[in-house]
Amino acid sequence: MLKLLVALSLFFTVASVANAAKNPVFTLVDGKKYEVCRKVTEILNAPENRNTFNQNDASYVFVIPKKYKDFGVPQGEDMTSTDWEKYIGEPIDYDPKYIQMRKEGLAKVHQNWQRGKFEYMRKAHINIDNFTKKETIIFYKSKTDNYIFYIVSKDAAEGVRKALERSLNGFVFSYQGRWFQTGLGGHGDRGISIIENIGFYADGLPSSDVHMMSRYVCDIKGPPRLKELSY
Repeated sequence: MLKLLVALSLFFTVASVANAAKNPVFTLVDGKKYEVCRKVTEILNAPENRNTFNQNDASYVFVIPKKYKDFGVPQGEDMTSTDWEKYIGEPIDYDPKYIQMRKEGLAKVHQNWQRGKFEYMRKAHINIDNFTKKETIIFYKSKTDNYIFYIVSKDAAEGVRKALERSLNGFVFSYQGRWFQTGLGGHGDRGISIIENIGFYADGLPSSDVHMMSRYVCDIKGPPRLKELSY
């Protein structure tokens, strides 16, 4: 009887994987020439992500199966009580109202962290702008949802902070050593876009300020939101 149950379990697992391959839930719309986009589409259609972006969780976070060895996520260490002042600086922006709103938001994050409301609060040193040096990125996740939030530390170049204070969100991951992030997709309720941040010198010389641009790479279409995925 036990052998029969094991055999049936293996059969349905293989059938589920095969069915997912034949009937992908996520499809690559733009950027088919980029391998990172083709691979992320595969990942989203893997059995590990059958509940990704489901009815009750509109998160961008997805599981990267171990076989995708060219991919990575920030590998951080837990923040300490003294790290907050060390890494979290004054907001940089042209809009005074935004600066005040950002200050209040950071204060609330700090308060929630101290009250133990986060699953974790970590710091990682990664080259988020794929340019000159590694920056310290703070990332945290609450205990009540599946979102990951990011903060660029004050040790990053001013141009990097200006560019990313408002826009570093979604899910940050690396592919072959370069860092990307996800954003809202333009097609389908559960679609995502993939964005690459690229740093550069303002006037082309290392003595000038570091600026940064966000390059749209591709768009992965998701189906209309369902209570359960059908594959």
